[in-house]
Amino acid sequence: MNKTLTIGFSTLYKNYESLKKKIDAINSSSNSALMQNIEFLVIVQDSPADKIKKYGNIDVHYSVERGLSKSRNKVISFSYSKYIWFLDDDVTLTCEDLHKVLKYLSLFDADLFLGQIKSLDSDKPYKNYRRPFRSIFWPLRSSSIEIIVSRSFIQNNNISFNENLGLGTDYPTGEENDFLIECKKKSVILKFIEEPIIKHPYEDKQRLERISKNIDKIIKVQGYLCKKYGFLLGPIIFLYWSIKFTLKYKRISVLYHMYSGFFEKF
Repeated sequence: MNKTLTIGFSTLYKNYESLKKKIDAINSSSNSALMQNIEFLVIVQDSPADKIKKYGNIDVHYSVERGLSKSRNKVISFSYSKYIWFLDDDVTLTCEDLHKVLKYLSLFDADLFLGQIKSLDSDKPYKNYRRPFRSIFWPLRSSSIEIIVSRSFIQNNNISFNENLGLGTDYPTGEENDFLIECKKKSVILKFIEEPIIKHPYEDKQRLERISKNIDKIIKVQGYLCKKYGFLLGPIIFLYWSIKFTLKYKRISVLYHMYSGFFEKF
């Protein structure tokens, strides 16, 4: 019987045992009625060999490949549930979070749900969810772990993650925004979940280091996303980001990378 929700984790081989302990803790603290509606699907990249294992309600697919977008696409391919929730191995998920998500999935008929993230190790809000224009620019302001999407919607519309973007590629950013822009183009029915559904560390040192090392490539992807947003809003976003990033990084080269990204094909 197909489940309501696939929780699709992406991880590396070296981190898998730690993630499995998290999943086992969720299983042990949740009642059987809740878990009947959920399947865990784990894509373990950078593995010694390709293989598949099953532990109860946990399907584990080992892959020699690397790349977050490739991992997300494997989740789409191997899932059999009505909805898919894309998660990483550094999140904290509780059975209360699962109850909350399943409640929304049962109450609202939507193709896409966007939840909120709560800071795991800080009293500071993880993100400002009250900014104006969120209803217009949501594809550019959403993180992948906020995304819960209808499997049939993305399969029927041939939507997947761009495997040239995201961690593990030369351009380690933007894959979730590219994915959501494609959903928006296909007139996705969207529902915002106006409360936290997952916890994530507020201070992510690895992420900050990655941004610092790849800032030119990240800005280039922003230019590409502007083009994908369309001929009306795209140039407006392009102008706004060009000014914002030039002032922030105090480098005129920002304009060059934004411009080259606008005409790039990823």
